Amino acid sequence: MFLLALIVALCVSISVVVVTQLRRDPSWYKHAKFRCSIPNALAITFDDGPGRSTGEIIDKLDALGVKGTFFVNGRTATTDMTRPQTAALVRRAFESGHQIASHTLTHRDLTTLNATEVRDEMLHLEEVLYPVIGMRPRYMRPPYGRLSDLARRVIQALDYQIIIWNIDTNDWCVKHPHDSDASFEQYVKAMAQAPRDASFIALQHDVHPATNAAYVERVVAYAKAAGKRLVRMDECMGAPGTAYASQ
Repeated sequence: MFLLALIVALCVSISVVVVTQLRRDPSWYKHAKFRCSIPNALAITFDDGPGRSTGEIIDKLDALGVKGTFFVNGRTATTDMTRPQTAALVRRAFESGHQIASHTLTHRDLTTLNATEVRDEMLHLEEVLYPVIGMRPRYMRPPYGRLSDLARRVIQALDYQIIIWNIDTNDWCVKHPHDSDASFEQYVKAMAQAPRDASFIALQHDVHPATNAAYVERVVAYAKAAGKRLVRMDECMGAPGTAYASQ
C-alpha cells in the first residue's frame, strides 16, 4: 500500500512539473508551443520510441489516413536506433508520411545539463537519424517536458521548434500503461473543458502496452466526431514542410 501511494504521488508530482517549472522559470516557455497555431486541430504525438507498439500504431494510422508525429530517442532503456529493426520502424514511419521529431539521444533531463551536453544530445541524435531517413528533424520535445533557459537557447540556436503539449494522457503513469480507458479519458476531459474550436497537442508513448492500435483508432474516431482536423506537428504549427532540414 505504501509503495502504491508513493507511485501515485510521484505521478502527480511529475504531471505538474511543467506548470511548476513555468512558475519558477518562465523565461523559456514563451518560446515553446503547447497547442496548435491553427484552430480546431489535433496533433497526436508519441514519445520515447520506437517501442513495443510503434509498428501497429503506424499501420493503424496509415489505415485511417491520419498522420502522427513520433518524438524519438536514439538510445534508452526502451529503444536503440542502432538496431536494424528499430531503425526500420523509424524509416517506415517516415516513408508513410508521419513526422519524425527529436526527443534527444538518451532522454536525459535537459535542466541538469550544461550547454555542451545539451548540444550533444541533439546533434548525436541527428547523426543517428540521418542515415535512417536522410533528413534532420527541426521539431523537438524535451524529455519530461523540462527545460532550462540555457537549454532553450542551445536548442533554438540549432534551429529547432520546441513542442510541449496540452493533453497529457498519462499513459506512462500508474495504471495507465495497461489501461487505455484511463488515457482516452484525458482526451474527453480536455475537449469538454475547451472552446469548440480549440486545438490540441496530445502526448502519449508508443512504448506502453495500452497505447496501441485499438487505442489510436478510438482516439481518431473521437477526434473526428468532435470535428478536429488531425495533423502532423508542422501542420499543427501552421508551417507544413518545415519538419526537416536536408543537411
